[in-house]
Amino acid sequence: MNLKIYHLFLLPMKPFFFFLFLMCGLLLSADAQLQDKKYTVSLGPELLFPVGSTAEVNGISPAVSLRGSYRIMPQLHVTLSGAAVSVSAAKLFKELWEPWYQTSFKNSMFFPVKGGARYYFTERFYAAAEAGASIPKDAFRDVSFAYEAGIGTIFKLSERSAIDVAAKYEAWALNTKSVTSFAGFRAAYSFGF
Repeated sequence: MNLKIYHLFLLPMKPFFFFLFLMCGLLLSADAQLQDKKYTVSLGPELLFPVGSTAEVNGISPAVSLRGSYRIMPQLHVTLSGAAVSVSAAKLFKELWEPWYQTSFKNSMFFPVKGGARYYFTERFYAAAEAGASIPKDAFRDVSFAYEAGIGTIFKLSERSAIDVAAKYEAWALNTKSVTSFAGFRAAYSFGF
C-alpha cells in the first residue's frame, strides 16, 4: 500500500477512535435520558472527517444539523434529519490542482435530508441509522443517495433537555464507484416534549 494513501486514511480515523473510546467511558456515568418523551428535537454542530479515498480529495468538513424523533415503542424512535455541510478540498488536492486550473477551490455546500430509526439498547445508549439524499447547492452537481449509521448517548440536563453526543459513519453515493464517505461526530442540544 502506498504510504501516502495509508496516512490519508489513518489520520482521520485517529480522532474517530479517540472519540469512540471517550464516549464509551462516558456512557457508564450517564443518567436516565429523554427516551420516554414522545417527541424530541435536537440541533447542533457536526464535524465530518473524510475516510478512505475521500480523504485524498476532501478535508475536514463542518456541518450543522437538525434532527427530530418520534417514539413509536419504548426503545424504538423514528427520525427525520436535515443538515448543511460545508465540504472543503484537502490541502494536498489544492496544492496539486489550483496551479493547474489557475483558480482557488472554494467549499461546496450540501444539504443531506434523511429519515431512519434510533434504537435504545439501554437508557444510556442508542444505535441509529438513516437514509435519504444529499442535495448539492451547485446546479452542476448531482443529488446523491445518502446513508449513515452510528452510536450515541444523551446526557440529561433537566427533565426535558439534554446533550446528544454521537459518532457515525456517513456516505453519499452517486453510484457504486463514486462514494464520498466520512467519520462524523455530533454534539447537539436536545429538547423533549
